[in-house]
Amino acid sequence: MTRVVVAIEPERASRRVAGETLAARWMRLGEQAGVAVAIVAPGDAPPDAVDGRWLAWTADDLADHAAGGPGGRAQDLTSPRHLAALERTEVEGRRQALLDAGVYLEGGGPVLIGPRVVVAPGATLGPSVVLTGTTTIAEGATIDHGVHLHDTVVGPRAHLKPHTVATGARIGARAAIGPFAQLRPGTVLGDDVHIGNFVETKQTTLADGAKANHLAYLGDAEIGPGSNIGAGTITCNYDGGRKHRTVVGAGVFVGTNSSLVAPVHLGDGSLIAAGSVITEDVPRGALALGRARQHTLDGRGADILQANRAARAAQDAADQDGER
Repeated sequence: MTRVVVAIEPERASRRVAGETLAARWMRLGEQAGVAVAIVAPGDAPPDAVDGRWLAWTADDLADHAAGGPGGRAQDLTSPRHLAALERTEVEGRRQALLDAGVYLEGGGPVLIGPRVVVAPGATLGPSVVLTGTTTIAEGATIDHGVHLHDTVVGPRAHLKPHTVATGARIGARAAIGPFAQLRPGTVLGDDVHIGNFVETKQTTLADGAKANHLAYLGDAEIGPGSNIGAGTITCNYDGGRKHRTVVGAGVFVGTNSSLVAPVHLGDGSLIAAGSVITEDVPRGALALGRARQHTLDGRGADILQANRAARAAQDAADQDGER
């Protein structure tokens, strides 16, 4: 395979245009042209290297250059204005291709779609959606306003609600995600999974029908089918040196504000009482509680509040005296 050297400064090579870095753009053109592209710094470039700032080149231009032809239409696009113009052209072209393929764009866009993204006919994209990397959207999926997806697979009829962010995730059919959820790398969600607002996952699998609807962190975890993870639940997966896994069986109910200290296993059908800190394995069908005992002292609450408010008033008075 013919080799072409492209010279571009590292800081410029990492700049993003239309959902891909400039270095990735040159590599993609090389794949399309059937040539091997090597990206080097200008100081390491041979005399016949292509100037990586010439972003108006196409795959055909690169193929001509590799064959000893005239090369591309050299256009030095170094300013923010030129880069923005290139991005507008490419984004609009991809937007029109989506419409021609039968993808619904709510509000007419705008959307930012990377060159390797695949969106199936019948999918719906809301305004301000950003899809980059190797993201794939299946038929019937709905991607709402402000969703950002990178290297993520979305299954048929899944619904990603506003401002969901996912990187390196796999989302099953009919799953409902968000709003304001974050799926970090290694997240695998089965069919009919629910991930709600302000839930974060990382290196975690939720099997079919599992739910985590509110305010949870699930890291290095395996959640069984039909299990429910209550609001405020966290997996305590990091001990300061190593990561540990939490395994939750099928049909488990984890109560609100629970901390699951890994490594720990919750058996099928077990129940974790709200407010528990779980440090030991829970057998199948068991009830686990890990709460401190409540102590109530009559009248002490009012006394403490009164003292605190008096101290605050004294401090405010002292601050006013100091300003005079």
